[in-house]
Amino acid sequence: MQRAGLPILATNALLTWLVGRHDLWVPALAWWATMEAVQQARRRAVRDMPHHDVGSAQDDLRRLVHWSAGVGVVRAVIVAIAFWGGDAETEILVTMVVLGLAAGAVATCGGEPRVMLAWGLPALGAVIAGWAAKATWEGVLIAVLTAYLLRVLAGYVRELGAQGEALLSYAIRLEQERDRVRAANVALERAGEALRAERDRVTEASAAKTRVLASVSHDLRQPLFALSLNASALGDVVRRIDDPYLERIESGMRRSLVQCRGLLDQLVDFSRLEAGQVDVRRQAIELGPFVAAVAPPFEAAARDAGLAWRLDTGVARAAAWTDPVLLERIVGNLVGNAIKFTSRGEVGVRVLPADAPAGRARLLVYDTGCGIPRAEHERVFEEFYQLDNPSRDRARGLGLGLSIVRRLAQLLDIDVALDSDIGRGCRFTLSLPPMGGPSVGAPSGAAVPDASDGDGASVLVIDDDPALLDDMTTLLAGRGWAVHTTRDVAQALRMLRDGVRPDVVVTDFRLAAGVTGADAVRAVRQAMAVEVPALIVTGDTAPDRIVDAVATGLPVLHKPLDGDELAHALRQAVLERTPKPAGDISG
Repeated sequence: MQRAGLPILATNALLTWLVGRHDLWVPALAWWATMEAVQQARRRAVRDMPHHDVGSAQDDLRRLVHWSAGVGVVRAVIVAIAFWGGDAETEILVTMVVLGLAAGAVATCGGEPRVMLAWGLPALGAVIAGWAAKATWEGVLIAVLTAYLLRVLAGYVRELGAQGEALLSYAIRLEQERDRVRAANVALERAGEALRAERDRVTEASAAKTRVLASVSHDLRQPLFALSLNASALGDVVRRIDDPYLERIESGMRRSLVQCRGLLDQLVDFSRLEAGQVDVRRQAIELGPFVAAVAPPFEAAARDAGLAWRLDTGVARAAAWTDPVLLERIVGNLVGNAIKFTSRGEVGVRVLPADAPAGRARLLVYDTGCGIPRAEHERVFEEFYQLDNPSRDRARGLGLGLSIVRRLAQLLDIDVALDSDIGRGCRFTLSLPPMGGPSVGAPSGAAVPDASDGDGASVLVIDDDPALLDDMTTLLAGRGWAVHTTRDVAQALRMLRDGVRPDVVVTDFRLAAGVTGADAVRAVRQAMAVEVPALIVTGDTAPDRIVDAVATGLPVLHKPLDGDELAHALRQAVLERTPKPAGDISG
């Protein structure tokens, strides 16, 4: 605790001059020399204090008290000289200087009242004694006020010490808290790194799952498409020869293919949703006529499963603003699930009264099946999750139906509420946006493809699978199409140069050597100088592949489509064509 040297030196010189001018230079100068020597010794003692541990700090404090007392005693000497040989003016000036030193000493005491008292008792005690000895009321008053000042200064030093200790304690706690926060940050960073690593692992696993599903789906779709083409060709034969035995075989094959296509179509729907390639076309519809139009296939499926079918179109008009095609997919998935998981009883669809506060139209799909435990209400909407199907019975689907329902519902702003419990069946309530379009109409159900005879129309088929080309030739040629097949674009262009003029082109999306169906159609159209109708047929379900296929702007059909569907799509493309110069399409 060292004081600044120059201000103290100047103060000591001032006191020496105040006293010495009364012919007291000898004692004044002697005092000044003694004062400077004592203060220099005190400074050295303070500088040499070790300041290490608690024990040495106590020793330092004791030495500081002793040195402060020595300085106070020497300071008292000059006060005594001033009151002994000076005049009233000198006594007042010396008193003021000493009181100023006392006030300044507060900052040098380090919050220790003992240090303050060790200096102040002798120094201010001399002032108090000098004024009290005058035995006048002024002197006594000054003495009392000086004593009170000493008490106040000591109390103030004590308060500063308490505040300093509190501040030090707070600083220690703050440092400890900072250390804890630093340790917590380190732990959090490690946890974050572990979480990021786990996220990357899950992302990679999900991407690998998508790649595997896409690859397996593509590889399965190709032979199933060929089988579907042959089954359709067999159906054509059965209808011509009227053989009950072959008819049963064809019916069994078609039933199995429908089931397989249903499973794989779920993957297509899921992939299209993943890729964000679902086209939403909202319009105003009336729910009563809508459910009446789409119900026949659901009723037939329920009857085939031995279940009662109930359809209630409601008594009040209920209109909604939505996409009827996607809404049909939602209702179809819900009804399909109801039929799969209901062994007896009934399934049905009911148009409910509109939700009064919001005016939202409502549809109810219900069954009397085994029900879903309340704890599983959220999980059943997850991808590939199934209840009570450890053997993965393919008749019960892939576990994507409700996941697709939720995603489509989110696209259409439809709220889906599930009410179910074990043994109570399921009730899915769809709350649809109120009508906002210009007109109300009832969409018809999905168009049922007919045999779609070619009537001699020419079709150019491009696919790098020769067996599939043969199967498509078998089906389409048997239905009156003039079929031209090729495995690549170069051979297709040679056919065009040889005079082949197709009315429609159908091509696989992924051809050999990295060529796409879009590339093939573009080349054919440029060679013909006409924008000939074209269809893309693909077995890809990877989201990025779906994005690429849709980006061509051409109609996209997904394998394994039924042979009737393919023939119908070709016939529609021919009937709807409007010849015009060839234009560019997206790649």
